[in-house]
Amino acid sequence: MARKLARGLMRVRYVLVLLLGVAILGLIFNGLYAQRLAVADAASGVSAPAALATSTDVFITEPSAFNWVFSPPQITVTTGTVVYWTNNTGVAHTVTSDPGGVDPWDSGTLGSSAVFSRTFNTPGVLAYHCSFHPGMLGSVVVLAPKVYLPLVIKAAML
Repeated sequence: MARKLARGLMRVRYVLVLLLGVAILGLIFNGLYAQRLAVADAASGVSAPAALATSTDVFITEPSAFNWVFSPPQITVTTGTVVYWTNNTGVAHTVTSDPGGVDPWDSGTLGSSAVFSRTFNTPGVLAYHCSFHPGMLGSVVVLAPKVYLPLVIKAAML
C-alpha cells in the first residue's frame, strides 16, 4: 500500500514538474514572440503608441502669424488614454469632432491657456477641427491594446 502511494506521489510530482517546465518555456517563447512582433511592427513603419500611455498632450500653437495648428496634428493612443489639448495662443479655439463621428465631442470655447481633456475608449480614427478656424485639423487614432497570449494557451486553443 505504501509503495503504491509513493508511486502515485512520484507521478504527480513528475506531472507538476513537466507542467512547470512547459509553462516556463511558454513564457520564454512568448517574450521572444512579442519581441519579434514589435520588430515587425517597427520594420513595417507602423507607429505604435507608447507602452499603454495613460495620457498625451496636444498643443494649439501659432507657428506663424494667423496660422494656428494642432501640434501634433495626428496622435496615436490606446483605448483608455486621456488626451489634453492646451491653447498656447492668445486667440479662442475649439476642439470639435467632425460631423458623423460615432462618439462626438466639443470642448466649447477655449481661451488662452485653457485646457480641454477627453478619454478615448472606442478604437477608430477620430477627426477633429477648430470651429472658429476651418484650416485647423487634427485626428486621434485610437487602437485597442495588443494582447500577447502565452504560447501554452495558444497551443491549447488550436
